[in-house]
Amino acid sequence: MTARDSFVLLNEKGRVKTAADWNDPEKDKLWLYNLHYFDDLNAHGAETRTEWHKALVRRWISENPPTKGNGWEPYPVALRVVNWIK
Repeated sequence: MTARDSFVLLNEKGRVKTAADWNDPEKDKLWLYNLHYFDDLNAHGAETRTEWHKALVRRWISENPPTKGNGWEPYPVALRVVNWIK
């Protein structure tokens, strides 16, 4: 996570400026999966991005209605739940 809405995942930059960006058809599915994992919550130095993380979690909840989109597929759910609990 490089800013509140900016990420480098799989060596590719991307942003989540709108709700539609969570499922951007221009992005590879693997990149979108990584976006939904929330691995940055437990990354080295994550404590310096706590406010960004809180805002992003709130956004994810409001912008990803239950069962809609990549974030609700089994694998992203499993990894996100672990990261959110940690």
